[in-house]
Amino acid sequence: MFAVFSLAIRRPLRSEVVALLMDSKQRGIGLLSFDTPTSCSALIDQLIGLCSTTDVATSIAIASVRPIDPLQSTDAADFHQMQQHCQRAGIELRQWIVVSCGGVHHISARAGEL
Repeated sequence: MFAVFSLAIRRPLRSEVVALLMDSKQRGIGLLSFDTPTSCSALIDQLIGLCSTTDVATSIAIASVRPIDPLQSTDAADFHQMQQHCQRAGIELRQWIVVSCGGVHHISARAGEL
């Protein structure tokens, strides 16, 4: 997944979200890029809607690009909220990473620690 995100993210880094839709065998079936959405809830609602247009999309991975402020205090809560939305729709949120000028932060792993 990281290789796909690395190829899809625009350079120089600018605020955006890249989402990879996958099938049950974790093969990518769609790659989407958004300007930074107004909220995590709006992003997940849009992704769930896109997944529901096909019967093969079973999971999502998300890369948020935040060049200046990589980590936010609400990231863990946002991850859990997005994960719950996905579960209710029958979709798995596999991972969420944040890419910044300083590196890559694995929010889904950090949220599991809390």
